[in-house]
Amino acid sequence: MDDSDYHQIIQGWKYQSTNLNDCLVFSTYNIFLDLSRKTAIKKLKLSLGKIKEYTNYDQLRGTSKADLCPKINQIIEPMRFRAVEKNRADGITIDDLIEIVQDADTSYPAIHVRWEYFKEQNARYDHQGRLEYDHVIIVLDIDIDRQVMTIFDPMEKFIERSTNVKKLNREVSLPKMSTHWARARSEPNWIFFVEKIKTGQTRLEVEYT
Repeated sequence: MDDSDYHQIIQGWKYQSTNLNDCLVFSTYNIFLDLSRKTAIKKLKLSLGKIKEYTNYDQLRGTSKADLCPKINQIIEPMRFRAVEKNRADGITIDDLIEIVQDADTSYPAIHVRWEYFKEQNARYDHQGRLEYDHVIIVLDIDIDRQVMTIFDPMEKFIERSTNVKKLNREVSLPKMSTHWARARSEPNWIFFVEKIKTGQTRLEVEYT
C-alpha cells in the first residue's frame, strides 16, 4: 500500500496520547469512523465516550471486551451490521484474517499482538514496566506475494517520540506479525471487526452464526 492510499484511509483517525491502555478504544473508534464513511451512514460513527462506556474503560485498569460486541450490536443491528469478536478458541487462523481483510463487506479488523511487536519498530525499542501486555492495532492490508501486513497503530504518535524510532513501520513482516498475533497473552488470534448482516438472515442466525 502506497503512502497516498494509506493517508486517504486514515484521514481523521484518532491516535492515543498519554494513556497507553486505551488502544482498543481508539481502534474501535477508527473502525466505525471508516465504516460510517464507506456506507454514508452517519449513525455508524460512534463517539469516544460511548466506546469507553462499552469497554468499561478505566485509566488505571484499561479496558474490558466483555460488553463491547453486545452493546454495540444493540445499536448497529437495526442498521443491518453486527460487531464480531473471535479468537483461537473459535478456530481463527491467519487465513481467516486474510479473508476478512480482503472482504469488501467487512470493516478493517483489529487484532491483539504481543508486546514484542514493538521490536518490529526498532530492535532497541522497549516497553516500560514489568507487566507484559498486549496491544491492539488495525490491519489495513495483507500482501501475500510480498509477505507484508500494512497496519495502523493508534500508538504511532507516542512511539515516534522515542529516540529509538524515527518513523513507525507501517508495513511489517507478515510471518512475524502472525507470530505476535498468535502469542498474545490475553486472547491468542483475537480479532474484532464489523460485518454486514446478510439479507434474509434472522436475529437467531445473527446470534448463533
